[in-house]
Amino acid sequence: MAGAGELKGWVEYLAGEIGPRPHSSPGLLHEVARRLGHEFTRLGYRVEFQPVPYRKEVYYNVVASPKGAGENEGEGQVVVVGAHYD
Repeated sequence: MAGAGELKGWVEYLAGEIGPRPHSSPGLLHEVARRLGHEFTRLGYRVEFQPVPYRKEVYYNVVASPKGAGENEGEGQVVVVGAHYD
């Protein structure tokens, strides 16, 4: 689990270093998706990137699942968290 310092670092990265991330800057959005995927992997999650075509570009949803999720359907609690990184 990420601590307060790591979360603050992400906010500073997204708001300060990267700045605005409009759909007209797909390179920035791809970089953020890549870094999010890397971070979720580092934290032990299984990561997949779902392509989302929009106009003439392809963007990506970053989906992170606990390793082993879905193997024992019906067992345990499922928590879904959604957020925009644009």
